[in-house]
Amino acid sequence: MIEAKTAPLSIRDILRALVSFAAFVMLRLNSLGYGILFAFALYAVIVIYCEIPYFYAIAFVLSALVKESGLLLSAGMALPLLIFKSIIHIKRFNPRILFFYLIEGLSLCLYIGIGLTSVDILLERLLGVAICAVFTLICSLSIKVYNKRKKRFRIPVEQSIAVCLFFFCLMRGVCAITLWGFSLIRFTAPVVILCATYIFGGQGGLICAVIAGAGCITEFGLNYISVFCLWALIVLPFMRINRYIAALALIVSDALLLLITQADVTVQNVTACVLGSLCFMVIPTSLLNSLKNRYKKQEQYSSRHIINRLRNNTADKLFKLSEIFFSMELSFKSMVKGVLPVERAQHELLKEVDEQVCISCPERMKCQRLHAEDTQDSLLSLIQTALSRGKATILDVDGYLSSRCGRLNAVIACINHQAANYKHYHEMTTTADNSKLLIGEQLGGVSKLLQSLSKESKCALSFDGKKERHLIEELGIRNILVKEAVCYGENGNMNLTLVIDINDSNHPQLMDIVSDVLQAPYMIDKAEYTDNNEWRVLHIKPQPRFDVLFGFQAVKKYQSNVSGDSHSFLKIANDKFMLAICDGMGSGEKAERVSNRAISLVENFYKAGFDNEIILNCVNKLLVVNNDETFSAMDICIINLANGLCDLIKIGAPSSIIRINGEYDVVEGGSLPLGVLENISPSISKTALNVNDLIVLFSDGLLEAFNRNSLLRFVSCQPEHDPQALANAIIKQALNLTPQPNDDITVIVAKIC
Repeated sequence: MIEAKTAPLSIRDILRALVSFAAFVMLRLNSLGYGILFAFALYAVIVIYCEIPYFYAIAFVLSALVKESGLLLSAGMALPLLIFKSIIHIKRFNPRILFFYLIEGLSLCLYIGIGLTSVDILLERLLGVAICAVFTLICSLSIKVYNKRKKRFRIPVEQSIAVCLFFFCLMRGVCAITLWGFSLIRFTAPVVILCATYIFGGQGGLICAVIAGAGCITEFGLNYISVFCLWALIVLPFMRINRYIAALALIVSDALLLLITQADVTVQNVTACVLGSLCFMVIPTSLLNSLKNRYKKQEQYSSRHIINRLRNNTADKLFKLSEIFFSMELSFKSMVKGVLPVERAQHELLKEVDEQVCISCPERMKCQRLHAEDTQDSLLSLIQTALSRGKATILDVDGYLSSRCGRLNAVIACINHQAANYKHYHEMTTTADNSKLLIGEQLGGVSKLLQSLSKESKCALSFDGKKERHLIEELGIRNILVKEAVCYGENGNMNLTLVIDINDSNHPQLMDIVSDVLQAPYMIDKAEYTDNNEWRVLHIKPQPRFDVLFGFQAVKKYQSNVSGDSHSFLKIANDKFMLAICDGMGSGEKAERVSNRAISLVENFYKAGFDNEIILNCVNKLLVVNNDETFSAMDICIINLANGLCDLIKIGAPSSIIRINGEYDVVEGGSLPLGVLENISPSISKTALNVNDLIVLFSDGLLEAFNRNSLLRFVSCQPEHDPQALANAIIKQALNLTPQPNDDITVIVAKIC
């Protein structure tokens, strides 16, 4: 409903009223005998959808002068609707459509009652009222096309039919008008056919020719249908050359047709056709092109081909980049030197002792000639002790060496000094090598990620124009304005992008219509604004088969300021969801810092698209390189919302509880925590989940209150609560069993829905 405006009238408003007056006249002249009802139907709809009903009321009443139907009757029918519109303007309220039809019914009662003399007339007028009601609907749909869509979009099938019927009634009125011997239809038809052919093409021109000819059946028989269709067929090939040549071709074809058929050739008939064609010639080309661009139906094959070509180019560039990162990975891994083995290190330290201590000893030659093997074994044993324990003492020297070596203190000091140097060298080299391996693995992960993106981009997009048109029509029926729809497929999945009127972007029926047309549940993935504030771009994707409801509850260690456990709930992509608990060893701020760092790394790696192996190895090496003896147990659950597959990844984490089809089971953990060893082998369990299946993750602090079996019994005995209620119940029972927990406790419960 468009409320009345108080703005002053403009020339455009007056011209619009005059055009409406012409439409009322044409409908009045309709030879079906219900001309006044057709004109009234148009007027009734205009009252609701236009701003200046007073002009239209005057035009409707004055149109009674063209064909005798009674000024009093016309004024009586128009008055209730005019009062109705005035009330709307004063009260500023939005009337319901039912109230409008009641007022329209009151106006039609005047038509039935005035001059009623017999039952036959009553039945005839009741039939006319029924026809009027149908035509009111036709006018309503037609004017919605003009007001709501503003001639910028393809018209749905239902509204196309309404427009055609409305045009048919107007053409019937035009046939009834003859001015000074000129038949108005022979002037109007050339203009309509030429304009329709120029704007809509041959199909549109032919449809308009058929409708215009059908409107002349009662006046001229079937002849004009064939004549107008012949005009449309002749105009089409010439219109592709030049519109002026097409107009001349229509004039020539009309003259030849009149001569060949030996019809009543009159100056008036020929002149009317010539004037109509000349009228088309003087219409500005810019105006015709503007209408053509608004209505033109384009598949845009070139732009879609460009999209796929750009995807191929992007795929090639991504693959070349992946090769670069792969080469960098090999380069960094080749730079790993490795640590000198302990066996070789012992002999190198033995040489250092000989060169720094024994070389100036007066007994050196005797030791080398007579006791070389025994002396070497004693020194190697002492070196091994220093390397393993970090320091050797006089108590570690065997009896043989203590009884024969006169520089024993110097030997022990040299061995301890060299052992400390070796330990420092070992730490520095290991850290450097781990850093190189870490960088190499990250570069390798980037290479694999780029290869995956290249493979995805290499797949050509397929577009479904049929579904696009169907979708625009279905949305248009409900007055949801869509400027453009692109339905494209990738790897078997159909996605949709809509350019939609901003006022309709939140329409409650939008996704229901989209899902019905595409025959699958869909959801809005992203909404973006355009440069034009009137439009919004909606990116729509298939809705995952499953979703996840989750609950969380945690409690700190007794008398601890902060919890050393961290957790995460993260939607990685449209079809993947991650739940994770990271338990930093110990408690307090240090454990919290370590667990937060680990969980943050895991989240960022997963959001970037890396796979499980690369993520866990990189996180582990980062913690190893940190070298501050901080470790973390990691419990990760990755759920694929499209197919229900679940990966349970455990690194030093306790077991988990899972319920599948009502049956409870335990998923065991394994491996050492993150940051202990340079290489890890996480425990990965794959499970297929379905609706109402349950997953319970928890940190090892919970096992101080429950053992595995008692926890399993407690969870299985709980009623069908939501995940949050179950998490709360587990923590509550744990605190009942251990009121002062000795470790942080975290519980996550996830339910598939």
